[in-house]
Amino acid sequence: MANIQERRDKDGKLISFAIRAYVGRSADGKILFENTSFPVDSKWKESTARKRAEAYAATFERDIKKGVLSNENRTFEDYAQYVIRLKETTGTCKRTTLDNYRMILRKIAPIIGFVKLKELRPDHLNQLYIGLTDGKITGKKLQPKSIQNIHGFISAVLEQADRDGIVVRNVAHRAIPPKIPARDPETLEVSQLEILMDALKAEPMRWRAAMLLLINTGMRRGELFGLKWDKIDLNTGTLEIANNLLRSRETHELYEDTPKTKASKRVLRLPSDMVSFLKQYKAWQNAERLRLGEYYQDHGWVFAKDNGDPMHPDSLTNYCVKLSKRLGFRVHPHLFRHTQASILIANGVPITAVSKRLGHSQTSTTMNIYAHALKNADEENVKVLETVLSHHN
Repeated sequence: MANIQERRDKDGKLISFAIRAYVGRSADGKILFENTSFPVDSKWKESTARKRAEAYAATFERDIKKGVLSNENRTFEDYAQYVIRLKETTGTCKRTTLDNYRMILRKIAPIIGFVKLKELRPDHLNQLYIGLTDGKITGKKLQPKSIQNIHGFISAVLEQADRDGIVVRNVAHRAIPPKIPARDPETLEVSQLEILMDALKAEPMRWRAAMLLLINTGMRRGELFGLKWDKIDLNTGTLEIANNLLRSRETHELYEDTPKTKASKRVLRLPSDMVSFLKQYKAWQNAERLRLGEYYQDHGWVFAKDNGDPMHPDSLTNYCVKLSKRLGFRVHPHLFRHTQASILIANGVPITAVSKRLGHSQTSTTMNIYAHALKNADEENVKVLETVLSHHN
């Protein structure tokens, strides 16, 4: 049974209990103990405090017997660094995720990084999330989505700690991060899409091609700029998404990676007008390459800078900001992905086909994101049914 010792202040007031539990022996025969403490609330009676401490000690000892390492004193920050290295070495995380993990760890290390991993509690995490929400920790209020990402990282670290036997349970599962407010994805109205299509006729050839591909395929920004000509078959009118061009948040360098998920690697059929325009665009690019001569080093990119190097994904976002000012309404790269999905759903395309075209891993992801569009489509279905069935009533 765990040993429990009272701790009193200089006035003899009970302030806490020191708890010591036998763990076992080390490889060299040394007796090992695990120590912790149980703080006493000043409002409690001493008899109440002792009963609660005994209950806590019993749980503490039981948890140790379930596999908590006796000599584990690493802080959350130290162990999180280990987990990031582990995931990097084993290849279980993409580089983008690892970059995000490192940025998150730098952000939260001053707040919970010093806490011993085995002593981390749900209330530590809840206080962290509250402080990030109201801005009292960093001086800047974070959005629920950002805090959910932080929560996801902490949970991943603790999940590994659970596997390693360092903690008995993942306390992140008991914490309460803020919920992300449900909202319908932003899409373009048909009238806005028509205005945009007309405006693109006067835009530079390279940007016109980029925007038209976004509109016609719903590709992600990195998929668009990771596209190479050997993945486009202008004879069959198909395009294969097999590459992703990304920017490291750590070093800011560009690098190539596989698509976001296995389902993101996909083949898309292109509308005939898009195929015709791509033929024009390729001819224009070839003419530019000849005009630039040796200065242009061809690496096969569909979208390349004047020297043949890949274009920076952020340049598309910056272009959309400028284009928005000229149009009088906001456009951004992901907007066309949402717009295409909504158009397809509204016109009766099966959700499984929409999900596959967008590269979602699960149909449920598509259904959750475009619930509003599905509801509107179902309302149209009811109108059709009413029209057809009314003749038989």
